[in-house]
Parts: sequence; C-alpha cells; structure tokens
Amino acid sequence: MGLFLHTAITRHKDLSKVREIISEAAEAYKDNIEEFQVKEENCRYTEYNNGITITFHKGIPSPEFLAAFSLKTDSPLLFLYIYDGDYWGYTLYDKGKEIDDFSTMPDYFIRSYDKIQNSAEHAARIAECFGVNKDAIKNYLIAWTDERMYNEEAKAYFDDRTSYGDCWQMTDFMEKLGFPYYDENNVEEEEESQEEDVNKEIIKRALTERETIQNIAEFEVISAPYPEEKSTEDLPNVLDLDYINAILTSKTRKIFKFTETGHYRQAVIEFTKKISETPEDANLYILRAYCYRALRNRLEMDRDLSSALNYDPDNIKILRLRCPSAATTNRYKRHIEDLTRFMELDKEYYEIYLLARAWRYYWTGNMDAACADITELIRRAGSWHGNWSIDFVYLCEIFGINLTEFR
Repeated sequence: MGLFLHTAITRHKDLSKVREIISEAAEAYKDNIEEFQVKEENCRYTEYNNGITITFHKGIPSPEFLAAFSLKTDSPLLFLYIYDGDYWGYTLYDKGKEIDDFSTMPDYFIRSYDKIQNSAEHAARIAECFGVNKDAIKNYLIAWTDERMYNEEAKAYFDDRTSYGDCWQMTDFMEKLGFPYYDENNVEEEEESQEEDVNKEIIKRALTERETIQNIAEFEVISAPYPEEKSTEDLPNVLDLDYINAILTSKTRKIFKFTETGHYRQAVIEFTKKISETPEDANLYILRAYCYRALRNRLEMDRDLSSALNYDPDNIKILRLRCPSAATTNRYKRHIEDLTRFMELDKEYYEIYLLARAWRYYWTGNMDAACADITELIRRAGSWHGNWSIDFVYLCEIFGINLTEFR
C-alpha cells in the first residue's frame, strides 16, 4: 500500500473555532461513520500567518462537510490529497460550494470530460482565494504527461524540492501558498504510520502446520492457476457496463444518456431526484455510484454502494467494489467482514478473497489472523512451481517467507 495523505488549508485563523467545527461534526455523525469519518483528536493542526492547516490522520471528511466548513468560517478551504503515492490533487471550496478541482493525473480512474484542464484557470482561482501571484503556482497545475514524469530534472519552479511525477510536489505547491508542509519529521511520520512491525516468528510457526496436511483435496475449492492474478476489483461487479445496461429501465435509461456525453454531474442530480421518490430501489444507488466513479468521487460511490446493499444485501457484485486497496483502518475492518461473507457466498473465487483478507488483517495489525490466512493459502496451493500472484509473493516476503522452500 502506498502513501495516502489528506490535508486541508483554511485562511480562517481562529484555531479554537476550527477545532470546534470538526468536533461538532464528529459528534453529529457519531452513529453513522459512513457520513463523517473524522474525529477531532485524529487531526493535526498547524498555525501560520495566513491561516491553519489540518492533516487528517484517520478518516476523510465528506465533501458536504468541507463545503459547510468554508461557509461556517467564511473562508476558502483547500482540501489536498496524495493518492497511493501516485499523484496529488485538490478540491477548492468557498462560501459553501466547490469551485475548483484539480488532479495531476485526471484520467487515473476513468477519462475525464468535465474537468478544467487549463492551468491558468486553476491558478486564477487559487490566487484569488489565497492572495498569491498566479504565475507563482500555475506550473504546478498541469497534468503529468509521460515525458514530464520520466524526466527527473523537470520541476515546476527552479527552487522546488521535487519534480513532476513525485507526489510530494504537493508540498512545494503548499509552500508557495504560504503553508510549508514539508518537514523531515512529518514525512517520516506519514510513511512510518503505514508500516507494521512484522513478527516473522509467528509466520514461521504457522508454516510448520503445512507439514500436517495429508491431502490437498480436503479443501472444497482449489484455484488453477493459484492464486489467480486478480483482486476483488478485477472481478465482475455492478459498475460493469453490462450489469448497468441490464438494470436500466425506460426512465433511468433517459437519465443515463447524460453519461454518454460526459455530463455525469447532471446524471447525479437526476438520479438523486429519483432516489428521493423511491429510496428503496437499490438499482438507483448503483446507477448514481457509476456516475460518482466517473467523477473520481470514491467516497460518494462507496456510500451509494452501501445504501444499495441495505436493499440487496446478498449482491456479491456490490460487495466486491467495497473492498478497494485504499481505505482507512475502520474501512479495512469492514472489508474483512465483507470478504468473510464472500468466502461463504462465492466459493469460486475463495482464494482471491482469502488473499485480500490476509492483506487487510496485516494492515490492521492482526498478525495472528494474517498468518492463519497465509497458511491456508499455502495449504490450498495446487502447484508449487511458480504460479504465484505478485500480491501473494510480496505479502510472503513481508513476513519473511521464502516460497522456494515449499515448492
């Protein structure tokens, strides 16, 4: 798992007010973690002459909260993020509305049609909100091309620490706004928070159990080849176009036509109206989730999938999309529950779910459970001649396992 970082910049200078707003929101949504996942004690605050930065160590605030925050403080709010160490981006809010959105890799999930691609327009909006010269920031607000990413010397500005293709370019951008984030201690803290102290002895003890296996046929299902080079997201799911077309009705098909011209936001608005009329229709949430994925709004997509599951609880294809690689600790715990259900309901892909669950146990620090899942994966292997997925080999390496010893 790469680096996931979420931080916000507000020009509001009253720290007590900022903390109060976050605390009130956390309290308001304490019984519904899906609506608001941030607690005040999990935020790190840094005060500057121009305002305050908030780094969210656990959980991600909802777009609705961020918009409301800008309204309550009567100040622009810039929500910045690093996604999986691959790229960085931001969403800008002012007076209760989203007014700009930028990503260095806008086509990372799906081709983007309704995003501003003009660097000058992005820079003008940021400059107006944060009182900086747009020429001092416009070079950051450019989509990364292959040429830029592979040129290690290519920087937005000569005095930058990082180059194009490096997600930490975000900190150079923040510094130009008057909010220098980059600090060796901060960087180490973010990276170390995602590493686990792996107890290799636990795995070694678990591996000895394999010697007691007399017949591999004792298991119900054996993958061939094993494990398959797939993740839960690679399996058929409800956002596949074939599935989407199958659930469209004459009325929803008219709304879905907005997506054919890239007007996903309009489709979201229309599907939201339909949901208000028939809130128990699981398919409406699925269709809106499809639009949110196109808009790269994973959080809202996930919420709609969860709502759909309330009305169609055994829909395996929905559950598969709720187990991505990127998530918070609380999300991983939910993934574990989902994956356990998968192994009961969908035995065809049992080993894929088992590998995914082993990773999540590892990420949440449950080493005993991770060891048990790895051991079962090894027991189930129908071949010891190199038919291992990259994810499985890497997880074994983390736990200090040399697979060649067991072939």
